[in-house]
Amino acid sequence: MTDQVDVLVYNCGGGGFGIPILEIDPEKFKSSFDASCVGALLCSQAVLPGMLASEGSGDFAVKKKGTLIFSSVSWHQKARSHQHEVLVV
Repeated sequence: MTDQVDVLVYNCGGGGFGIPILEIDPEKFKSSFDASCVGALLCSQAVLPGMLASEGSGDFAVKKKGTLIFSSVSWHQKARSHQHEVLVV
């Protein structure tokens, strides 16, 4: 593994409470929000300095320096079923 991160996939599940909004426990909501939103921010902040410092690559007019992907649990399950290597943060 290298020190350079080219792609960050932040795939945080949960948060789909499946109940009426008046029944959602505020502490559970806050915990889900922290994992989904604050976690995505922290992971992005961890990899962006290296991505921005890289020279970038690609044939496009704008050289791609890195990719951030924010996704759901279903994407991760599909990726694993197709034998892709996925680094789960």
